[in-house]
Amino acid sequence: MVAIFFLCMGSSQLAKSHLMHTFPPALFAKRFLSACLLGACLATFVSPSPAPALPKKAPEAKENFELYEGMDALLPLTYLYTDSKGHYLVLVLRLNLEMEANGLNGYSPRDFFWGDGNVFFRQWISMSDVKYKEPNKIQEASGIFPDTSLYYQFHFWEPRIKGVTKIERSEKDGLHVVCGQGDEAPLKPVPHEEAKAILEKAKFYEQRFMRKPHLLARDDQGTYYYIDKSTRKDEKDFQIFIGKEGQLKRAKLKNIVQDSEGEIFSTPNGSLRIIIAKSKEVLWVRGEKKQVLTNVPIQNNQFLIFSNLGVYARQKLGTPCDEL
Repeated sequence: MVAIFFLCMGSSQLAKSHLMHTFPPALFAKRFLSACLLGACLATFVSPSPAPALPKKAPEAKENFELYEGMDALLPLTYLYTDSKGHYLVLVLRLNLEMEANGLNGYSPRDFFWGDGNVFFRQWISMSDVKYKEPNKIQEASGIFPDTSLYYQFHFWEPRIKGVTKIERSEKDGLHVVCGQGDEAPLKPVPHEEAKAILEKAKFYEQRFMRKPHLLARDDQGTYYYIDKSTRKDEKDFQIFIGKEGQLKRAKLKNIVQDSEGEIFSTPNGSLRIIIAKSKEVLWVRGEKKQVLTNVPIQNNQFLIFSNLGVYARQKLGTPCDEL
């Protein structure tokens, strides 16, 4: 309004002599005021509105991870390695019972954790192979674990990688982590005092990803029906996702039935149901209409579930391959 007023005033000075000769003074003042008011109204509609303030980022929900029990007692048997890029591998040892049975006092890896130095998640180990040169002994005074293994490898769970995922040590190449073909990171030990300070302050959890596949089925048109559940014991926390590959959407569940004859998963209105019979037959029921679905083996389709279906897109699983 102030800018328009001065614009009007400036314009009047330029045309004053002409207008005063054209209109009587009273009529000129009236016309001049009307023109300024009209300009103000037009400016209200034409001038751009101020940009709306961006919404503040909502605070991220804290995950309810399950603590790894008894870590304090295991710290004397725990050793830390790093890839020098902010990622750490924690190696927890155990007394090797096979060596002890043969009169030897040796240690071998018990658990592995991966994390950022503040938070570590336990890895699911699916297969291991260890070959020793001589019994491993711990030099507690220096905090050094003189690993004399000729070779060991521990394959860890990582369903998004089709190739081999493992933590491997060889006498020649040392310790490194492998995430499929071409993705490999060498690891070096963290000095004792630095490692001790990190480990004493860190938090250790069970596996980061706390869901597991329960059912995967599809119809003849390529629509998938996927159900997962919580990994926590005695927890009936199921989720159902329906859709084409890469486009599955979560649907609400109600009236979950589990008994000796099978399982029934129903949607809130009761019109859509998945029935898993004792015979492992899977039915998709819509009202009075029943359709037999193909039961897709979960174990043989981990990559499909965790990569292609889109259900867990961009979710971290807590494995070394999240970062490599």
